[in-house]
Amino acid sequence: MFAHPAILAFVAGTLFLHTVSAASPCPGITNYNIVVDNTSPTGCKCVNTTPGKGGPAKKNASASCTYTHNADGTCTPTCPTGSRRRRSEPKIYLNADRSIINCPEGQTSCPITSSALSYHECANTQTDLDNCGGCTALDQGQVCGKQAGVRSASCNNGVCQAHSCRTGYTLDRDTWKCNRID
Repeated sequence: MFAHPAILAFVAGTLFLHTVSAASPCPGITNYNIVVDNTSPTGCKCVNTTPGKGGPAKKNASASCTYTHNADGTCTPTCPTGSRRRRSEPKIYLNADRSIINCPEGQTSCPITSSALSYHECANTQTDLDNCGGCTALDQGQVCGKQAGVRSASCNNGVCQAHSCRTGYTLDRDTWKCNRID
């Protein structure tokens, strides 16, 4: 549906994008060293290397990270990749039939399955391998990889084109289709 590493969720007809942000061992300090300090709850303290700029001079290291004490008196942080934070962009608006109102320019709202209750996805029917030439769930297009004998294919200008064929088939370079070898 979307080529994005973030997590998507539908809530009351709106698509929310959850983004992930990494934790910092020294939030609020721009440039820092992390040193062993047994008075700190984490056993480490952040020391600002540019005092007067970019945060306080010293502060306890973040409890969201774990720390390894090094022989030279420094700490090496291991921080979680982050926590999910809800961001309301981009919002996807749905019609009553679950079709998407605001697909990006050049894309069409296509049902994912042929069920009347199917959710939709925005697809570029000129290049999409699963909706080449139109929405396949509406019997308007083709799934390029499901054509007879096809090993690899592309969708160019709404037309499936085979690039290699399975054993027992040969590629016709005039039609870009796989033909069974008799």
